[in-house]
Amino acid sequence: MKNLIQRHLLVFRLFLVGLTTLGLYLYSDVFIFIPLMLVPAIPGALFSPWREKYKNDVRAQSAIDWYDGVVWIWRGFPAKDDSLPWALKPRMGLGDMCFGMDHAAVNALAVYGPTTGPRDSNPLPKDDAASFLKDLGIQDSNLKGALAKHAAFARPDVLTEARAGLVLTYDNAGLFEILADVKAEGLNYDGRHIFREPPMEIIKHLAASLGEQPTIFDNEVVFASNLIFLFEFVTVANDGRSYKEGTSSERSIIWRSKPRLIGEDLSKYRLMDI
Repeated sequence: MKNLIQRHLLVFRLFLVGLTTLGLYLYSDVFIFIPLMLVPAIPGALFSPWREKYKNDVRAQSAIDWYDGVVWIWRGFPAKDDSLPWALKPRMGLGDMCFGMDHAAVNALAVYGPTTGPRDSNPLPKDDAASFLKDLGIQDSNLKGALAKHAAFARPDVLTEARAGLVLTYDNAGLFEILADVKAEGLNYDGRHIFREPPMEIIKHLAASLGEQPTIFDNEVVFASNLIFLFEFVTVANDGRSYKEGTSSERSIIWRSKPRLIGEDLSKYRLMDI
């Protein structure tokens, strides 16, 4: 609905003006109260500290989304949607960042911040792996293991760079892998924020939206058909059947344009019971 209105914005505005005019003409005694009902939408800026305090509260977020919807509709044009540049697009990219772009094209997208640690991913000795990750500004232990493993087996023509909450990987054909960690707070998919909501709810939402049942091994959840890999969202509990939340500060997600060539033996993964 939102995209439809954006495409026909002038028509939508004229419709609102016409509806208001007609209502005032035919039902002046009643219709005059409708604008008054929306007066609470005016001081929205005053709610900014409250938004930040309760950004991880699902019920509070629902109220915020409702409020934003009322303001957006009544204004008759889309407010700036800061979530669009951070929308995860399976097999396609992130916002305006598309798989296949070269480094220069991605670098022109200022919204993702400057590069903080570019480096050719030639095979690295084990002693250099920690230094490589330190250059990228990544400290989390699980992420270290994943990227060190990636760097150790990467082809010489692969470039890996870090940005604000992101690690991007290129080869001769362009960008083919994106990793996001908890610093990428705005990352979202189909209206849900990946790192702001309960992890199991995010997994269920991804499964329903993608139409794919994920598999799990240890602390990694995989949507194989859509090339999405989640780390530390949930882990397999000691009973081997249930799940518990992973370490929130170490959560990350990877999505790619092509299958990965290395990783754990797929026979170790099993379908998640969600």
